[in-house]
Amino acid sequence: MIDDTRYQADIWSVIAKYLNGFDLLMLSFTCSWFREFLSEDSIWRDAFLRHVHLPGNSTQPPRRLHGSWRNLYFANIGLHEPYHAYSFRQSKKLNRVWRIGAFCMESSDMLLTVTLPLPMSQQHTYSVKMGICNLNNARRGIWIAEMCEVQCGACENCGVPVIDARICPCSWMAGHMLDRSAVLQVFDARHCELFQEKAYLDGSMVFEDVGEHVADKDVAAAFCAAFDSQRLASSPTTILMSKAWVRDRDDMQPETFATTYAAAVHTNLQQNYGK
Repeated sequence: MIDDTRYQADIWSVIAKYLNGFDLLMLSFTCSWFREFLSEDSIWRDAFLRHVHLPGNSTQPPRRLHGSWRNLYFANIGLHEPYHAYSFRQSKKLNRVWRIGAFCMESSDMLLTVTLPLPMSQQHTYSVKMGICNLNNARRGIWIAEMCEVQCGACENCGVPVIDARICPCSWMAGHMLDRSAVLQVFDARHCELFQEKAYLDGSMVFEDVGEHVADKDVAAAFCAAFDSQRLASSPTTILMSKAWVRDRDDMQPETFATTYAAAVHTNLQQNYGK
């Protein structure tokens, strides 16, 4: 005999993988069987991993803080549209946001860089002055990467676009903003549990500046990436660290790239004379 209940569950398990949170909730209102079926955490795990664009062959790091994939889903995606770093504060400054994808941090060593390709032969000499920073206390787990286009001002002395005048590298002119219509591209990488942190939601979380890298000359492109530094030798990460995936020089559209252990954004720039 065929177990009809199991047969239905198998079918709906596949269908549920292609539905968003709102559709899943509406489905649960139809009958008690669906409510019980959708209480399975694996349904929300699949929905979450699909919405954050985590590569399908990724290993899933252990979750340490949040209690369920369902809670994690609604903390990041919500019912209708994903939350992002500017959803809670400074939302008026946000023009657009692009989801790059998700990547895994299996170690606590994260490498941040604005240099492409990465100088692999000089790992022991990495420094902020080179545009490379190594963090050794990153939270393990799934990270979500996005590119945000943010309204900002530009210093009337050095021309550097900044969101906050207090952090202008030209410190003696800080606070004197010339152009409020400037646009800044922000590479945002956050742990998937960040929006479940009470300190982040109420604005009491303390942030630390680990360094800054300012280009004081004309640059052809802007690049930023985050890696699990223990996985630099993996095949997808090696591709990302090359220039094979970036757009042609005359194409000004941003290009994003995500692999199992890294995410990056690259944008060709018009001639800017270092500003």
